Amino acid sequence: MVGDGINDLLAMRAADLGVLSIQQSGKCPKLLCEEADVVIRDIKEIVGVIEERVLKS
Repeated sequence: MVGDGINDLLAMRAADLGVLSIQQSGKCPKLLCEEADVVIRDIKEIVGVIEERVLKS
């Protein structure tokens, strides 16, 4: 699950892998950062996260 705001909190909690993108805001809301497994600054980083966390498991 990839999200970028507080509205994504419940989905992130339910996901096996929660990725928080802070590309637009540049800030990491504390509650979301605690729930996210990975925080990325650029959406292009998602490829590496999937390769590392999903495909290798």
